[in-house]
Amino acid sequence: MASTLALHGKLPQNDGKDWHVFYNFVGAVPGSTDLFVALKRFLKEIEYVDDSHMPKDLDTAAQLCSGALSNSNIRPVILVVDALNQFDDENAALSVTWVPRKLAPQVRCIFSMIYDTPQHKVLMAREPPAKELRLTPLDMNERQAIVKNYLGRFNKSLDDEQMQILLAKELSENPLWLSIACEELRVYGNFRKLTEKIRSLQDGLFDLEKQVMDRLLETELLKLLGDEGNLFPSTDGEEKKDNDKEKSTEMLPAYRWAEVYRGLHVFLRPFGDSGEGRLDFYHRSISKAVRQKYFDEIEENNNVGDQRLPFANSEEAYSWWHRKLADFFEGEKNLDRQLEEYPYHLTELGDHKRLKEFLVNWDVVEALYDVEFSARLLSIWHKAAIPGPEVEQAYVEAMENYKNSTNSTNDQDLSLRYEKTSRILTQEGRFTAAMRLAEAAMEIEKQSARPERLAELYHLLGFIGDEEMRLEEYMLRTHLPRIRVIIDNLSKSIEYRKQFDTAEHKRKMGRALNRLAFYYSGWAGRGGDSTMDATTAKDLAIKAVDESIEVFSELGDEVFKADATTTKGVCYLRPCPEQIQCYKEACECLLRSIGENHVLVERLYLNMGIYYEEAGDTNQAYTYFRKWYLVCCNIFGDKHPRTKRSISTLNEATYKQIAAMCGDPVPDVTE
Repeated sequence: MASTLALHGKLPQNDGKDWHVFYNFVGAVPGSTDLFVALKRFLKEIEYVDDSHMPKDLDTAAQLCSGALSNSNIRPVILVVDALNQFDDENAALSVTWVPRKLAPQVRCIFSMIYDTPQHKVLMAREPPAKELRLTPLDMNERQAIVKNYLGRFNKSLDDEQMQILLAKELSENPLWLSIACEELRVYGNFRKLTEKIRSLQDGLFDLEKQVMDRLLETELLKLLGDEGNLFPSTDGEEKKDNDKEKSTEMLPAYRWAEVYRGLHVFLRPFGDSGEGRLDFYHRSISKAVRQKYFDEIEENNNVGDQRLPFANSEEAYSWWHRKLADFFEGEKNLDRQLEEYPYHLTELGDHKRLKEFLVNWDVVEALYDVEFSARLLSIWHKAAIPGPEVEQAYVEAMENYKNSTNSTNDQDLSLRYEKTSRILTQEGRFTAAMRLAEAAMEIEKQSARPERLAELYHLLGFIGDEEMRLEEYMLRTHLPRIRVIIDNLSKSIEYRKQFDTAEHKRKMGRALNRLAFYYSGWAGRGGDSTMDATTAKDLAIKAVDESIEVFSELGDEVFKADATTTKGVCYLRPCPEQIQCYKEACECLLRSIGENHVLVERLYLNMGIYYEEAGDTNQAYTYFRKWYLVCCNIFGDKHPRTKRSISTLNEATYKQIAAMCGDPVPDVTE
């Protein structure tokens, strides 16, 4: 079904508009198992976001996608994902948080997946559950047609008795099993024993696939590979050390590869860009069978065919191959290819020394760095379970080494490295070290006094303080000294930005003004001090947020304009007509632009609930607190801290009473 829709591309119109078909075949090409990559491609293809608003991490992408799929203003779209359960095991993929509970009328989602996988369970547990269509087994006529067509291409056939024996096997109803069985019969050379061969075929998918592996070994595949020194360790149990010999980079001779490929080609498919020569098993179950046979079932002194595999257990086998592959890709010259493989194998080995050296290499940093959020870079650190202090130490030491090296003769280059490293550490939550690096960059730039660089670095200093303040549950009066530093840095950044007229500088200035307004209002809400009283701070907050709204209006950026309008409402500090008017304007704009399931709408609903609660209108407060809860469930899931906060609010006595009158279920506070 997925491939049929993908071939059509466009279908008959929906209310006068063409259906757009988006498809993703998970596992078909490199990167297709990465949900983050798939969601960004989807959002860009349906023109829901442009490059300036492209999400920088998976959670944000999932929120945007959920909002898009529930937004009645987007173009008619059919989203097709083949093998939904084969996305990488990220929470957003397993919980399918990127798909809202209720789709917009002009949106259709079609997913194929294995029954009873986490994704299947999640979708069927929703209210209402997804519509399920189970693929039925092949009937006898279909099975016979497959066998006749498959063997007929090679001028071969089965007699009636042989066909009956084959199709009597329970798994012959499975297309994959039947195609593998046909291939086994096609290559079987003894016609007189063909009936016996059919009877011997294992009646189980994994069992048949492992049986095929045995047959391939009988063609001396393992021997062909086994006598190559760079493919198997010696069987005497003595592993040579890496520094005892130069790592082999010799290619397998062509005639040997031809023999290998002849035995395997029917189970393989091209993988990756056309012409690059990479291969993969054409179905996930075959690769699972291979792993199970040659890794998971290894016992001490295990022999496979005539070849002894010198691994005591599966853990030893996996480690040996990860080490062999890590050594190979350590010398890979293509950085993109190296990034695909090298960090993964080092992570599996727990080789933190080499992994740290690789991730602080500046070519790698440049390839993975993102000014907003270096998701791919940080995910490698996190998957390796390397703690934040060690990440910090690795980058700080790398910067010190570069500064003290003979290569560090260009102050501008050093400043840029300080800045990028500072942003990476900020994204990792290592704020103190990030601040020191940003200040080191600032010391360099103050000497050259380049306005563009000073604008960036003052913004960075303000951003670091802002991110650190977000960790505080409440903004307190004791935080005023920290707030003052943030205000000063953002203000200086804005003054330098005003010298430039490009859209990118204006966008950054608008965002800085928005956060400046927030901190001015925070200053006012905590009573101010002798250097700036609360009234002055509030006036400055309104002035800054009005400038932010004006900037985004000029840029035609409805989303950031609405977010700034929400901030303007917050700046009024107390319930008033102006405050609720700001919230209503922001709500209308956000729902029109990005739909309900978005983190900015979640923030807005919370503030609207607080407004009505403080104004004494608990019924309206309940309405928005419940909307807040539902949006949290859709974009964060039931267990997220923000969702738990919304559940706690709905469990307050006043709101439980209103829920009972409305007939709404009250979410369990223990969920």
